[in-house]
Amino acid sequence: MKNSKKRKFLIVPAFFLVLLTSLILYIIYNPLSESDVSLNVFEERWLASNKNKVINIYLPVDVPLATKDGKGVSFDFISYLEEKTDLEFNKNSYIKTDEISDEENNFVLLEANEQETDQQLVFFTDNYVVLSNESVGLKKVSSLTGKVGVLENDYKLIENYILNENLILNKYSQSNDMFSALDNEEVQYLILSKVLYLDKIIEKNYNVINVLNDLSRKYVLSLGKNDKDFNNIINKFYQKWQTEELIKSYNKELFDLYALIKQIDDKTKTEFISKRYVYGYLETIPYDRFSKNELLGISGEYLNNFMDFSKVEFSFKGYNNYKELNEAFLSGEVDFAFNYYDLKKINGKNTNDIVYSDYYVLTKKNNVVIDTLKSLKKEVYLIEGTKLAKEIKDNSNFLVKEVKKPVDLKEKEIIIVDNNTYIYYKDKIFNEYFIAYSGKLDENYGYIVNNKESNDMFFNIFNYYISSVNHEKYKYIGINNLTDKRIEFDLSFLWLYVILFPLTLFMILYFLKQRSKKQKMRTDMKLKYIDPLTSIKNRYYLNCNMCKWQENNTFPQAIIIVNINRLKDINDVYGHEAGDNVIKEAANILIKNQVDRSDIVRTDGNEFLIYLLSYDEQFVSSYAKKISKLLKNLPHENGATTGYSMIEDDMKTIEDAINEAILDMATNRELRQNNES
Repeated sequence: MKNSKKRKFLIVPAFFLVLLTSLILYIIYNPLSESDVSLNVFEERWLASNKNKVINIYLPVDVPLATKDGKGVSFDFISYLEEKTDLEFNKNSYIKTDEISDEENNFVLLEANEQETDQQLVFFTDNYVVLSNESVGLKKVSSLTGKVGVLENDYKLIENYILNENLILNKYSQSNDMFSALDNEEVQYLILSKVLYLDKIIEKNYNVINVLNDLSRKYVLSLGKNDKDFNNIINKFYQKWQTEELIKSYNKELFDLYALIKQIDDKTKTEFISKRYVYGYLETIPYDRFSKNELLGISGEYLNNFMDFSKVEFSFKGYNNYKELNEAFLSGEVDFAFNYYDLKKINGKNTNDIVYSDYYVLTKKNNVVIDTLKSLKKEVYLIEGTKLAKEIKDNSNFLVKEVKKPVDLKEKEIIIVDNNTYIYYKDKIFNEYFIAYSGKLDENYGYIVNNKESNDMFFNIFNYYISSVNHEKYKYIGINNLTDKRIEFDLSFLWLYVILFPLTLFMILYFLKQRSKKQKMRTDMKLKYIDPLTSIKNRYYLNCNMCKWQENNTFPQAIIIVNINRLKDINDVYGHEAGDNVIKEAANILIKNQVDRSDIVRTDGNEFLIYLLSYDEQFVSSYAKKISKLLKNLPHENGATTGYSMIEDDMKTIEDAINEAILDMATNRELRQNNES
């Protein structure tokens, strides 16, 4: 009897749970085509009470894409608000020196790397870029040499960002002086906020050769602080407008600005949009993959977004091999293609680069040392027909064999693949391989456009678009889109969910229990390796990883020792809590400035160790000096002393390098103390 009651007790909530789950799934997978913004009673009442009032809103003068000549995303959003709410806004322009009260609503371009608050709505992010007068393709900042023009207000920021002693920064108080310096070859490059000077970039035909992903400004709407209901209303309408209209508005402004400056008339626009351009491709993951009438991958991300931006249409035509694609391009059957393969340039011209052409030599064994490509003696496998295969064959004396697809490289002893192919397949095909050598082709990867007169406008606008986007962002979105899988449900068979629900519920509970166990195991394992005060790795982690580091045959390697000055004095005078705060602040600075391919370990009370892989001595020395400079501002201003040691080959052990770095740190501390006395 009791068991029967229990079963009845479980049936009722199970039934409602199935009903609720089905309803949620129906709403998710069958959304209403036009859902209104949902306002509560207080917000509806606020709207009714304020329809006859004029609300002030402030906009910065002449920000391209936002407020240029009375047009931009800001004005589009305000018009949307006025249409949907019947409110009236008084649009006031202001310049940077004007003071706007925090009680007012105002659009503002935040300072570099300044984070938005809860009261600020982000409309777009403006990355800093490196500009050149010459078409040199994408260039890493670390590879640049010469003089760079920067604005006075950005000087300190950029100086701290760039770790390149071969670049000299020239600062200018006026942007026009900075642009003149580039035009007159007084500097070779400029670093500036891209959107803010986009009109000048278009006018002067400057080339964007690098997008600084970690250096940007956000354009936001900052809401006043004194009216909660109004802010909630604006926020809700912003969420809807952001989802449905923001990208359209941004793209329109991006296109119209280019057309205005380049004086493209309506007839030329119509001719450009009316032609259907043919894109030729090979199924080459992670660049091109055609699925369900859509091009996916890195190239797909660029082309799909360009179609949204320009309103042109593409026809996608696949080919069996690069020779067929090459013939189609030469005959004019194809308007453009991604130039990953060795396509002939007789009747084509290259666009701006979209990805770097870095490559890796991968080996099945971890004990293979490769100093240069020419030192290779064994046969090497690559993907046939690619620019990478051609350049390797033309510049090597070892046997090169080619395969059709990346999957055909599996189990080969030595292979060479480009960086993006490695990123996509590293956990699938290349999980048992080791990186023995890295290099870069003379040219990066971009598109090649057929040199037909009807393609001239397309080439110019496509090139402009490529230079206007964040290349790293598009690359990773394109790669991720290849792995996303969407599950679709047909909720007309509601009974199916009812039948499957008990089993599904059982599996969910089982996996939750299993996940809980795994999480506990991971947590326990993590705690063994983590220093509780700073949340970075501890000496136990160092002891467990020294052998692994020692076995790594990739060089150079480096050890940096960071020792906090006079920590014992701080503990004695101010107490251990003050000393702990100094240690935690030092750890935070190290974490915020950590570079790729590195580990940070707290090895002692006042000492940290940084392990770096594949950085030369010039970089390591600059990085150590930067860390030392940043740590000068620790509480009590005693700073820290650094020392480093390089490991150029397997003759020096990790332990030897640690001892050398400690000795170098001690020598530097003694020099500092002598200078102070």
